[in-house]
This record gives sequence, C-alpha cells and structure tokens, in this order.
Amino acid sequence: MDTPAQLHSGRSSLRPGSSPVGVHAWESLTGLWNTGTNSRNVALDGLRGVAILLVVASHVSAARLPAGGMVGVTLFFTLSGYLITGLLIREQQDTGRVAFRDFYIRRALRLLPAILFLLLLTPLILWAVGDPSLTTELIPASLITLFYLSNFFRAAGDHLVVYGHTWSLSVEEQFYILWPTIFVLLILRRVPRRAQFWIVATLAVAFAVWRVNSTFTMSFDRAYFALDTNAFGLLAGAALALRPPKLSKRVASWLAVLAVLALTAISVYPVKVESPDYYAFLVYAAPVAAALALVAIAGARHASMPLGIPPLVFFGRLSYGLYLWHEVILFTSPGGHPITETARIAAAAIAVVIALLSWILVERPALLMKKRFERVRPETALLDIR
Repeated sequence: MDTPAQLHSGRSSLRPGSSPVGVHAWESLTGLWNTGTNSRNVALDGLRGVAILLVVASHVSAARLPAGGMVGVTLFFTLSGYLITGLLIREQQDTGRVAFRDFYIRRALRLLPAILFLLLLTPLILWAVGDPSLTTELIPASLITLFYLSNFFRAAGDHLVVYGHTWSLSVEEQFYILWPTIFVLLILRRVPRRAQFWIVATLAVAFAVWRVNSTFTMSFDRAYFALDTNAFGLLAGAALALRPPKLSKRVASWLAVLAVLALTAISVYPVKVESPDYYAFLVYAAPVAAALALVAIAGARHASMPLGIPPLVFFGRLSYGLYLWHEVILFTSPGGHPITETARIAAAAIAVVIALLSWILVERPALLMKKRFERVRPETALLDIR
C-alpha cells in the first residue's frame, strides 16, 4: 500500500486580511493541483494518481477492472520501495548517518493522523446510514488497523469489517520498520553500492518466485495479503533506487507511458471475478505488474510530462486519504442494503470529498510539523511516501 499526498503549498490569491482558515484551505487545495514546482518530480505523483484511480475504479466495478486493485497496490508498493530507499540514501549522503528516531517520527506524522481520522469518523458514518457493520467487532478491527496488523488477519481469512483494505498499509509499514535497519547494516559493513543493488535485486526476484510458488502451497488469502508474498514489489523499488551509475541509463518517458498502458491492460484483463482463474491471475500477474512499475518509475524520474498532468497529480497527492476512505464509503450498506454499482460512482465522489477534508484538516497540518524532523536536502524532503 506509504502511498501518499505530499507537502506542497501553492500561492494564495486571497486578499490580505482574509480568514486564516480560508487561506489554509485554499493553499491546501492549490497545493494538491499545482504542478509548477522544480522541487519535486510531479510525474511520480502522477503515477500515484494512476495507482489510486485503478484501485478505486476496480472497487467501483470489479467486473470491468478485475485486477485493478492488485495492479494499483503493486504500483504503490514499488513506488514506496523506490522513494523510501532514495530518502535513506540521500540522508546518509547529506548527514553521514540515518537518524532512526526522526525517520519514525516522520512516518508517524505522515500516517497516523489520517488513520485516526478514519477510525474516529467511520463509526459515526455507519451509525448515520444504519449500516449493520456497526457492531462490537468494529472495536478489535479498529485496533488491528491502528497497529498495522491488518495483513496478518487478512492472510488468516478475517475481513476486518470495513477496514480490510488497510492490509496494504500494514505491509508497507512493516517494510518501513525493517528496511532502514537492513539498509544501515549494509552501509556499516561497507558493502559497495553495486553489491547493494545486486543483493536487493536478487532478493526481489527470489520473493517474486516465492509469490508465484505460493499459489501451489498456500491459500489465496495467505498468498495475497502477507508481507513475504508482497515484498518483491517493495524490494524491486528499493533496487531501482540503489542502481549504481553504470546501470542508471535514462529511460525514455514514452516507455513510462507504455508501461502505464500495459498496467491498465492487466487491470482490465477479462477474467471472471472470484473464479479459480481470477485468484490465480492476481497472484501470477503481480510480479509482471511490479516489473512494469519499475519501467514506469524509471521513465518518470526525468520527465514531468505526460504523467505529470494536473488531474493525475491531484489524485496522486490525495491518494493516501482516498485509499483510506474509498472502500469504507463504496461498500457501505445503508439500512443493510448494499449500494448498486451505479451508486458507487456517486459514493466514490463522496470519498474524494472526505479525502479532501482529511488532507486539509489533519494531513497537511501534520506534514508541516513533519518538516522539523527532515534531515535531507529540501528538494528531496518533498518526495514523501505513504
């Protein structure tokens, strides 16, 4: 699943003396849309936009995008592995060390406010619409979500009421806990950068094979939701960030566009939902999606267009809050009656509005606090991750 609105404020056109609350809201909104900055790669935001749109579209109509959720989540994983490793590399280069305390404070400030907003507001929404999901089972599901254990329970077959989709966030958070330590150990043992790349790339391939093999040895839930069976995407992104200069050949931006089109083609591949072929396809196709994600990221690194168009950037920067809220709203059952596929389009729009409120009220203020704990160069500090 980081993931992944980012800190960026646009210029306010409000008159001096305007309400501070209004100025804050306006700057928050223009920051989501603004692509006119040289301090970040907006094409990577655009890739996040592609990822979240595939996920939401798949959950609006699984019949039309059977694999959209898997493709979007795999793209998120690969992006997160790439960005977190890039931040660790730059911090080590800039300061000579990796400050674990500040790293985890930054992660907490990025992730926890929006999660808490979700957990506090969801019961009120379920109560307001008369959804029968509002039972005592929501309490343990909320605690499991808050402590990033969702993937363990999903792998064991528990749907966690309305929070089942947070499994991918748990996978990412567990990677965030483990990866900085592994990265520092590689540095302390003076492993050359080229060797670091080959070690991590080999691990990514090994875990991809493990993912495919899991089809024959594990249940679908265990193969699809666990950390070890999703590590290949995160490690593939990390390997991309670790590429030594001799292997860092520029990838044309048009290849990134082709990779995104191929990811979309996988998303709409006509396979019957919930059939045996469907479950096998979700497991098999994920490593292919990760490989295409690598091409997309490599091609987007050096060119803002065409992936950096404002609509994709907007959804990319809003993607963390939208990911949290979309499934809660889409699968709400007012009075015990699930909403229709047509109504889910309106529900998706409502999820966007709530995600905007989350961004303005809790996420962006927390990101402003997060700047106090950034130790890398200003231009790289803006490359935030879920």
